[in-house]
Amino acid sequence: MADIAFLLLTFFLMTAVIKSDKGLLLLLPPPPLIDQPIAETKERNLFSIQINSQDQYLIEGVRQSEILNMKDEIKRFVLNYGHEKNLLENSTAAIVSLKTDRGTSYAIYTATLDQIQQAYFEIYGERAGITPAKFRSLDQNIPAEKQYMIKHALEFP
Repeated sequence: MADIAFLLLTFFLMTAVIKSDKGLLLLLPPPPLIDQPIAETKERNLFSIQINSQDQYLIEGVRQSEILNMKDEIKRFVLNYGHEKNLLENSTAAIVSLKTDRGTSYAIYTATLDQIQQAYFEIYGERAGITPAKFRSLDQNIPAEKQYMIKHALEFP
């Protein structure tokens, strides 16, 4: 009887499907090498977004209650190319920093992250001459589409 119970237990453990939660799909940069010095970041090249535990925003040092025009501010920052003295001097040095408190709601975090990604997809789509949705649907695993992305969108002057 114990053998049959053990076999049934083993069978159910081996055949059961455990649903795993899906998280945010983000491509993180590789960790720095041990001997590699950390480059100094100029304040001018950093677009800062902070969210506190009451879901209030601090965007570039200005307190805001909503993120209605954050996408446009990010686009203006990234596409500056050194025209405005207080904004980004070189588009390859652009850093959009998002910091949250422990109590920030997940919905606010994902909405903010979506705004940041949407700004970049609009920039890339405009450079490639296609809609942001079409650019987002390109598959990096297909060599022709990956080349198209690199050639038309990801190169900045």
